[in-house]
Amino acid sequence: MKKGIVLLSHGSKSPTANQELVDLSSQLEEGLDIPVKGANLQFSKPDFWKAVDELISLEVKEIIIIPLFIFAGKHVKKDIPNLISKAEERYSKIKFTSTNHLAANNDLLKKLIASKLNIL
Repeated sequence: MKKGIVLLSHGSKSPTANQELVDLSSQLEEGLDIPVKGANLQFSKPDFWKAVDELISLEVKEIIIIPLFIFAGKHVKKDIPNLISKAEERYSKIKFTSTNHLAANNDLLKKLIASKLNIL
């Protein structure tokens, strides 16, 4: 089954921040050799639906949503699950899954913080 990834960011009014998401998506796509699309939850484009539509146009049958949110706030607990439910209704032949928010993986955060402090 062909897979694709949506990197789901909060979104920003800053063009620089939005470009960072586009750049990260491109870098991951090259490294992983599967389609990766960046999407913003609010404030800016591309949005979730554009990313999903682009992946479906590439004949992806499973879409993995990776929320780029540190903590389990309203967006992680409510908004993202609601989006996924709507996507499952709209695209019944596509499998949608989501990874946990970033703080759910303490080891990942410890490594990130340690690298920022040059401890590793």
